[in-house]
Amino acid sequence: MFTRKEDALVGKVVGDHYEVARNLYDQRRRERREVAERLEAAKMALSSHGYDRDGMAPVVRAKTEPFADMSPARLMQLIVELEDEVRAAQTAMVQAKAAFEAVRAVEARRRAAEATPAHVEIVREIADLVQKLSMAVARERAIRGSLVEVEGGHLLPDASAEIGTLADQSSPLARWNSRLLMAGALA
Repeated sequence: MFTRKEDALVGKVVGDHYEVARNLYDQRRRERREVAERLEAAKMALSSHGYDRDGMAPVVRAKTEPFADMSPARLMQLIVELEDEVRAAQTAMVQAKAAFEAVRAVEARRRAAEATPAHVEIVREIADLVQKLSMAVARERAIRGSLVEVEGGHLLPDASAEIGTLADQSSPLARWNSRLLMAGALA
């Protein structure tokens, strides 16, 4: 067990690693996208080589401008080089993603552990309110039930049909209670 100060330090270190890993993954994605865009532009330049540049769509002309003075042989060589760069960038991105996902999982567990006491308190509060609501629904049903003998149950609106009670196994309250019991959130 760590002291509170040690817990805070561990949280900071993990949090810092999370930010670094996320930033690295974002950077590797950008780098891969930029190289892939450059590759596509080089391929466009090769396929449009020899065409009148003034007759090209403005977007195509702008993308292929950096390659306008290259020969087809140089463009083909550049395309091979860029394909290699895309593969390398893809590998780097995949590695950065794996590292980010690992650190993110650690950070998620750390944050969940940190949030657990407050969450437990709120779930208890909700459970108390669910219990009170269930008892109120039962009382509302009893009031309407007292009118059944005189065929007056329809004179009061059913204020609990959609809610149900904890005793009604298919009611939203019972499903909520069962789900949280199975998750271990309720004692």
